[in-house]
Amino acid sequence: MARELNVECAIRFGAGCCIAPQFAVPAEPGRVTLLFGPSGCGKTTTLRLIAGLARPDEGRIAFGEEVWADTARRICLPPQKRRIGFLFQNYALFSHLSVRQNLAFGLHGLPAQERQSRIEALAELLEIGPLLDQMPHTLSGGQAQRVALGRALATRPQLLLLDEPLAALDEPLRHQIGRELRELLRRTALPALMITHDLRELDALGDDLVVISEGRVLQHGPLREVLQHPRTVEVARILGMENILPVEQVHRHFPLPPETNGAAFLGLASEHIRFAHVEGPGTCLCRLNRIEHRAGLLRLEFDAPLPLLVRITPQALPEIPLEVGRFYPLQIPREALRFLPSSGPSKPTPA
Repeated sequence: MARELNVECAIRFGAGCCIAPQFAVPAEPGRVTLLFGPSGCGKTTTLRLIAGLARPDEGRIAFGEEVWADTARRICLPPQKRRIGFLFQNYALFSHLSVRQNLAFGLHGLPAQERQSRIEALAELLEIGPLLDQMPHTLSGGQAQRVALGRALATRPQLLLLDEPLAALDEPLRHQIGRELRELLRRTALPALMITHDLRELDALGDDLVVISEGRVLQHGPLREVLQHPRTVEVARILGMENILPVEQVHRHFPLPPETNGAAFLGLASEHIRFAHVEGPGTCLCRLNRIEHRAGLLRLEFDAPLPLLVRITPQALPEIPLEVGRFYPLQIPREALRFLPSSGPSKPTPA
């Protein structure tokens, strides 16, 4: 049976504030689970509970057969007993120590030869050999991240936790270093949990996704499955779905497939809505209300008969010019539809 990280606990902060994560995700070598949600939703607290840096008021945390916390049995292992590597948002490198000394920081109990052997192996894995004698202030953002990851790996943990490791980087670097980080995590052959609140990072970084809001896990599972099949309106909105309408409202203007039976709402993926060459069956004339240019895409807002947002490349535009106030025939293909059974929260279920 594959090993899992199983979290089912709660921690309270004064009256009315409770973080209660409940999820189970695979803990396979090189597999990355993303904790995603708006700022302040409980992602960092969840990571701290898993790491042993915060103590749950009730519930249980287990990693495979190891029980890390169980309030009913009065078990709460300290971080060092859980063998976890933690990569902080700002990397938290010791500014007065060289790269080599940063990597060796948690290895003081080992013989000098084994310490040196581990540092050399990490330097090779992370490709930071030429940096070993440099000081942290001389490193680029990507280099600092590799050193921080190396320090987290030095003690040979069984799980990596990363708290928004790209947040400290300038925008042009985030995508490049994000791809490098994902490749490094694959090379480590360790399972990892990573916090992010940037939708653009999901596909590049993760295998599994845990969606959190107001201290609750709304949905979790394989990344593509969660993105393509949000279970509720709330999850769809958190995941950036911009067109969410009642089924009846859409059905009055577009033919819908039988799968819509039982759905209360439809999410319409803005990047899949298309212009039709001519008005006809399966199309709807919609009035263009606003045109915006954003990052190489056109963001088109329609206001009648349906409020729709369409994102499209200039190359995919119809040959006729776009004019605010004019009606255009639109098509909603099957791949644009997300069936949403309710507007309320879903109950967490195993991935």
